[in-house]
Amino acid sequence: MVFKKGDAVSFDISFAAGTGIVVESYSGQCDISATTINFKKGCDDDFADMYDESEPCLFDDIPDENLTIISEDDWTDALREDYVEFMIPDESGGENLSEEDKDRVRKHLDALCCNNNITALKKKGYLCYGGSPLYECDWTETVRCFEKVLQSEMDTDIANSLGYIYYYGRTNNGVPDYDKAYRYFSIAAIDGNHESLYKVGDMFLKGLGVPQCPEFSEKLYSRVYKEARILLLSGYLFSKFADAALRLASSYERNGARKSCIYGKYLEADLGLKLRSKYHYYGNSTVRKAVDAGLEKFKNESIDSDRPYIFSSLDKPSLRGNLLSVKLERKGKVVKGKVSIVSPETKRKSRDAYLLLTIPELSYCGFVRSFSFSCILSDSWPEIKDGDDISFYCDYVSDDYCDVMFITEKEDFMLSGSEWKIKRPTKADEFQPEWLDVNESY
Repeated sequence: MVFKKGDAVSFDISFAAGTGIVVESYSGQCDISATTINFKKGCDDDFADMYDESEPCLFDDIPDENLTIISEDDWTDALREDYVEFMIPDESGGENLSEEDKDRVRKHLDALCCNNNITALKKKGYLCYGGSPLYECDWTETVRCFEKVLQSEMDTDIANSLGYIYYYGRTNNGVPDYDKAYRYFSIAAIDGNHESLYKVGDMFLKGLGVPQCPEFSEKLYSRVYKEARILLLSGYLFSKFADAALRLASSYERNGARKSCIYGKYLEADLGLKLRSKYHYYGNSTVRKAVDAGLEKFKNESIDSDRPYIFSSLDKPSLRGNLLSVKLERKGKVVKGKVSIVSPETKRKSRDAYLLLTIPELSYCGFVRSFSFSCILSDSWPEIKDGDDISFYCDYVSDDYCDVMFITEKEDFMLSGSEWKIKRPTKADEFQPEWLDVNESY
């Protein structure tokens, strides 16, 4: 008998028997994803101990004569689940399947859903969410599947998706149901889902189903921004950093904040979006339009630079346990400085840490390991004498108005001045790991 990919079979070999799905067929042999396994007496105990019953086990090169086809009417739910997962491993899959295979997948996926299989309900719900090669867009079916899931277990991604469906009225001819949207967004937000957190912020900003409170919305945007920024600095590109930075930029603009703060957030949203562009993320195009409009509006504005907010990104999480090396040199009233990330053990440049540096005055936003700056000292500044060359280490820098506080290992050091300037980082200063390789320059 000739076997093909996706066939359910029973197998009987020297050390085990069981059932599984054919994942490859060639030259009278098959590779099997085994759903159930019964190890025989004399089987190597160490091998049997390695078997994880929660995951299918791959057996290679099983002769066809050791296999028997299982009628689809006799498939167990475990076989169906393994088959569906093999044929469509993600919700965007199915485009390369034949029409016969698509019908077969739908048959077994629907059977699993009728048995309230949670994995199948999630998969079908997302396949119907906006449409897929297997199912046409069916928001009502997505809601039916997702609400069944939430009756059995809490899944914040599912709750977030339901929030979007009701927020945009996708099951009601475009008429939103803000009460249900807020309910599901809140469920996911409690668990820290970033998308739901900023959507709750959107609802408070506009007073949709909740009292209007722009102050509360900005707090939620700030929380998502800070947490997503840490994720981005850890190399996680699929974050909500761009969305949060965009919302903060708009919030700052409404509140009449400094142009440099507004433009800086648009620059960060632009960077976050470019890093995320390698993923076909739903909503990228909408965010891109809003970011481009903000960049265009502020790029030619006269950006104020009388305060050293350039240091606000030097937070501890991005340092990953490393220190900042600070070198200061005074000539007259001008102090030049350089900040670098160094290992606390060797005091040399760290290989695993970098900063997200935003310089609105230079339309710059990127990742660096060091940067240089200068400022004009205040008249009353006795700590740095003309000609002084000072070097020290610290683990945190904060800025406030025209003062910069370096939190050092032994004692704090404050630098007070005006006319702060920062040089555009050179290639030697910048940090470009593989995961920052984007199609377009930032």
